Amino acid sequence: MLKNLTATDFSEHLDTKFRLFRQEGLPIDLILTEVDDGFDQKELEQFILIFRGPKDDLLGQGSYTVKHPRMGSLDLFMIPTISSDQSSYYYQVCFCRLVQ
Repeated sequence: MLKNLTATDFSEHLDTKFRLFRQEGLPIDLILTEVDDGFDQKELEQFILIFRGPKDDLLGQGSYTVKHPRMGSLDLFMIPTISSDQSSYYYQVCFCRLVQ
């Protein structure tokens, strides 16, 4: 399913909750705060998602299952703490794939 998703698919769900599940610990809610179209080249498509999570629960880099009420279940590779503020950590998910 991930291979068919586009930046537009995620943009429709900005500022909504995605529940993240991990092997250890309770699930946490992340908010999709940004969708960056990145750049498109003739053979390459790229876009970036930015999620905001709670400051009291820092996630490590890795693959996580996230569920959204309308998008369903997705396995995403997240990079932690691209930035933070007083109440949140931010995470990045990059999509980069060859265009068929």
